[in-house]
Amino acid sequence: MAKSGFVNVGVHIQGRVIDLRIPSLVTKIHLKRVIAEALSTARISLPVGFDLRFIGKPLEVSESVPLDSYAIGDGDQIEIVLKGRNG
Repeated sequence: MAKSGFVNVGVHIQGRVIDLRIPSLVTKIHLKRVIAEALSTARISLPVGFDLRFIGKPLEVSESVPLDSYAIGDGDQIEIVLKGRNG
């Protein structure tokens, strides 16, 4: 994890990649809210029940464990998984 307390990630949604700076101590549940709020400022709305998947990492991230407990760092990519899509 970055020592600054933040991580720079790419969020993949609707064929686009949006760069975000997220707090490293956030849980997956909170991260979903952070991402939804950040995307809403870009006029992208997410449906209730979306999920997050880290691209290229065989991680099953718990809903309630802070991200700094995992090997997640700058440059990692997160895919928005909508219900009924992407598995």
